[in-house]
Amino acid sequence: MFEPLEPLAPDSILGVTIAYRRDTSPLKVDLGVGVYRDDSGNTPVPAAVREAERALIGAQTTKSYVGPAGNLEFNERIIALALGPLAAGLADRTSTIQTVGGCGALRLGAELVKAARPDTVVHVSDPTWANHEPLIGSSGMRLERYPYFDAERRAVAFDAMLSHIDQLPAASLVLLHACCHNPTGADLSPDQWQELAAVIERRGLVPFVDLAYQGFGDDLDADAVGLRTLAGRVPELLLAVSCSKNFGGGGRLHGGPHEVIARAVRGPPGRPAAGP
Repeated sequence: MFEPLEPLAPDSILGVTIAYRRDTSPLKVDLGVGVYRDDSGNTPVPAAVREAERALIGAQTTKSYVGPAGNLEFNERIIALALGPLAAGLADRTSTIQTVGGCGALRLGAELVKAARPDTVVHVSDPTWANHEPLIGSSGMRLERYPYFDAERRAVAFDAMLSHIDQLPAASLVLLHACCHNPTGADLSPDQWQELAAVIERRGLVPFVDLAYQGFGDDLDADAVGLRTLAGRVPELLLAVSCSKNFGGGGRLHGGPHEVIARAVRGPPGRPAAGP
């Protein structure tokens, strides 16, 4: 059965980390996995996470199933963190589910769109995180790229990006990095997010926001400006939230608060969802 399968190419991101470990230079810097590191190069368990684990274990009375949506209180609280003051007003228009890691949220979001509208094209930035395309593309969805980064200026190619997105057909899915764009580190300004949101709303596009580094850019609220700008304007969106970085829990994606949420925001009653 498995003879036809070919080995996958080595992961390019993890390859950087392996090269870092082999390098004997005292000046080396690990630019592989995007996690917080202290001055010694370690990724410590945050004090708040350690205390939360103690409290959780101390109050735990069962390890039974929590249901297919995951921990409902966690779902509610992490979305409140992401959407901030918009969360309460959008509560009756949302559906939330825990998944295994950010990869799980992205793939589940793709599968949801595939089930709802199989012919949807997903547009990703050029460049984008190395795993975006295999994660989403292997669901069977077609992917295309939109211009994002001007290497000569080392800045977002915003005019080219906006012009391209302004030509996309209605109901196209646009994958956006909420902050700390991976791999360029170049983010949109609040004014640019407003311009982009206006185009997405006018064209009837559906944003798929990947929020993997909330708190790593400027602060928890500033890093969510783009997401909140979109959520306040468009009738539908998907959101994948990862706690692997800001909770320092990349090694525990299988349980606890170190998981992800995929969220769909639907149009209010009486307002049609975006379509062709």
